[in-house]
Amino acid sequence: MDTISKGIGAGMPPQREARGGIPPLPCLGSNISTGTPDNHASRKADNTSSVPVAKSAYKTEHALKENIRIAVERWGIGHLAFFTPTFVKPVYSAKLAQARMNSLLTHVIRPRYGNRYLAVFERHESGAIHFHFVVYVKKDIRTGFDWSKADAAYQAQKNRDFVAARNFWSAAAAGAVNGDFLREEWKFWREVRKRYRWLGRCEMLPIRSTAEAVAKYTGGYIAKHMQHRREEDKGVNLVRYGNEMHWVNSRIAFVSPKARLWREKLKMFAFQNGCGSMEALKRKFGIRWAFHCAAAIQSMPLLIRVGEIVLDACRGGDKAALMLWDSFPRAGGRYVPPELLRYLPPMRQAQEEWKKGVVSMVRKVFGPSAKAV
Repeated sequence: MDTISKGIGAGMPPQREARGGIPPLPCLGSNISTGTPDNHASRKADNTSSVPVAKSAYKTEHALKENIRIAVERWGIGHLAFFTPTFVKPVYSAKLAQARMNSLLTHVIRPRYGNRYLAVFERHESGAIHFHFVVYVKKDIRTGFDWSKADAAYQAQKNRDFVAARNFWSAAAAGAVNGDFLREEWKFWREVRKRYRWLGRCEMLPIRSTAEAVAKYTGGYIAKHMQHRREEDKGVNLVRYGNEMHWVNSRIAFVSPKARLWREKLKMFAFQNGCGSMEALKRKFGIRWAFHCAAAIQSMPLLIRVGEIVLDACRGGDKAALMLWDSFPRAGGRYVPPELLRYLPPMRQAQEEWKKGVVSMVRKVFGPSAKAV
């Protein structure tokens, strides 16, 4: 919420307040899935670049939605709050943003809310970074909260009528069963801002919609971030979990035609290379066998027999390929020329080449039957 004189919640530092108040949060007034920008978000950073979306982001989004759904079932939607901290000055460095947020987590959020939280990393179209939290609070802050007054407060903020906004926020919290508790939370974050001068406006509100809707809404921040991610964001954890709000991880495989097609091709690839288990694939191709052998696995044909003709079922789409694969007799592996692959790390590959060179030199000197010991 905003801090204006005796305002509600944690806003910008006092010197910013004196110049006429605080702009709305950067994600307000924008569609989460399409990222329609506000005026202030239309100023793009010069070094913003398009980076291909990692496939793991979809699994991360799915895990996030499931963890929120389970948290709502376990503690109730009234005990979960949206918390959005921002920075006084826009932060474009992922490393700096994460360092600051780690400090806030270690010294403020965990001591106050325990390990019942999750945080979503988001980069806007402008390139600026901020975080969205879902935290567990001890009392129900949702029951009785007046959302019509909250909507009026948002509209007043957009019109830069901050005195009216302050009154609307006070009225919205006054109607809640535990409105005093919510106001204490706002007051607490106003005090935190005095210790963390880089911490800008903070907003803590109850969850307005259903469990399914809030899970979809929060997961949408990941999709929005992926539209504006940069090269330096590679490897950044899009979601941070407290230990007590982390039941589902992203190490999953979706049940879909594409996933099943991959497993069928992987089965044939493993058979042709004499690998009967995942451990055998690791021993032969290395720990990152799926990355290094992905092209070879994807190119594996799924041969079917239609009368006397042998066809590749994969020439159509994924669903058509699976339908043909299940409907016609399979031609078998003998129609596929085996293509043995072997991946070695660079150092191991250099050792193998050196060993071959030594063996070749020994055989030239002592004859073709000689062995290097």
